[in-house]
Amino acid sequence: MTTNSFGQDTKSKSLFSCRKASVEIDGKRLLSVDGLDFSPAQVTGLIGHNGSGKSTLLKLLAGQMPSSTGEVLFSEKPVLAWERRALARSIAYLAQDPPPTKGLLVRELVALGRYPWHGAFGRFSETDAAKTEEALQLTDMSHLADRLVDTLSGGERQRAWIAMMVAQDARCLLLDEPISALDIAHQVEVLELLKTLSHSRGLAVIVVLHDINMAARYCDRLIALKNGECVANADPESLLNSQVLKSVFGIAMNVVPHPAGQGVLAYVD
Repeated sequence: MTTNSFGQDTKSKSLFSCRKASVEIDGKRLLSVDGLDFSPAQVTGLIGHNGSGKSTLLKLLAGQMPSSTGEVLFSEKPVLAWERRALARSIAYLAQDPPPTKGLLVRELVALGRYPWHGAFGRFSETDAAKTEEALQLTDMSHLADRLVDTLSGGERQRAWIAMMVAQDARCLLLDEPISALDIAHQVEVLELLKTLSHSRGLAVIVVLHDINMAARYCDRLIALKNGECVANADPESLLNSQVLKSVFGIAMNVVPHPAGQGVLAYVD
């Protein structure tokens, strides 16, 4: 049994389950998945070429769009059957292009994560304030709390958004390409933060990534999508082989042992 820092069993049940779920728009099938499960205390990376269905799957899990057939279960209950505020308290979703933050301080942005708990007219309670400060500390953003979000570097800005998700106190974090615009140092910083949060707090983290080697290094599991279907679902070391990578990306790729002895590295052959 795997437990988090609170002594809770974190892998006894799947948090999400996809059952013959598909998404069709204007007669075009964008996604068709069955038997995909996502567990707490695990970082799952969604990989594949552009248009493979990664973002669509993330939106489906977040309840941002309905399935055309089948269903997605969250805690053994259909996602769309959840009351919206209850779902928002459990699932935090960060889109590829977050909304503007003009005029917002970091602390104010992070505090927005408490919205599902008090609503538009509810009082910002001592609990809300404590959760906000805790999120700032966990993401190492306390020293930047009184800075305008728009004045931060790209990596700092991503940490601020992740802090908002942490303040939300959700059980699952869904992130769409959170490192795509960052330099390599900030990519490492953000992915290390997500892995630490997942393992220490028992969170399910599901993240869309394009860099296959970054995905292999920081994810516990990888799901490869192609043309809207799951073509591989395994731990990184099992998934990163020439045959699978060619079937996913359509080009010849090879792998070599990681020089530090940690898994393998993929490269274009």
